[in-house]
Amino acid sequence: MKTRLPLLLLWSLPVAALLFIVSLALWQTPLNVVWFQDGQKLAAVLPDPLWAGFTILGSGAGAYALMTPALVLGQPRWLAAAFLTLPIGGIATRLPKIFLESARPAGTLGVDPLHVIGEVLRHSSFPSGHSLTAFAFAALIIFLSRRAWLTAIVALPLAILIAFSRIAVGAHWPADVLAGAGLGWLCGALGAWLAIRWQGWNTTIGIRILACILVGNAIYLFFGDLGYPQVRWLQYLLGVIALLCSLSALLKPQLQAQNR
Repeated sequence: MKTRLPLLLLWSLPVAALLFIVSLALWQTPLNVVWFQDGQKLAAVLPDPLWAGFTILGSGAGAYALMTPALVLGQPRWLAAAFLTLPIGGIATRLPKIFLESARPAGTLGVDPLHVIGEVLRHSSFPSGHSLTAFAFAALIIFLSRRAWLTAIVALPLAILIAFSRIAVGAHWPADVLAGAGLGWLCGALGAWLAIRWQGWNTTIGIRILACILVGNAIYLFFGDLGYPQVRWLQYLLGVIALLCSLSALLKPQLQAQNR
């Protein structure tokens, strides 16, 4: 793992850079609008709650809840990498939004021509934070998995569906999604690398701290508003999963640190 990960990081840089450059170029062309409209038409063949559900999984709270079972499945390193990715991903999301202020589809085209699912968003479009989160989590579990290709078969299609859901719900342009995917992949690779280099989480106390944070995330899912009332049940379900898994980890008499 220690010899393989730097190579993965190395090729992740040009992949992320290419996606970001392509997204910037697309952002300045009419194709961005055309592909958005085509994406909305394609998404319309499936029910709204499905796309709202995928979007929930791409929110920070939803993604961490989905990852919580790693605590009881012997993969706490995945969660450690996810938390180490958080500040990197936050910077990668916020800086472009500050310096490249761009209107979302509803802010440019108006609400009437769109099919909007959930809340109407008009500002801070580039890049897509949900896409960044989805691809960051996909990257880190692929890079840290002993069976990377098998993990990729599940993780990458899910990340793509989450990213596409941002077009389906009318929240983001294709350029935003591509940029989020590229930045997320790089953030996930960095998070995986940090989780291997820094082993502070790899103790019983460290794992319990992770579990306590995830209890808080579960509570937020029960009472917070993620903007998609159509799938409130999914929000509650994720909260239950996160709460049960994190409490299970906390109540174990002794937690075993993951082998290096």
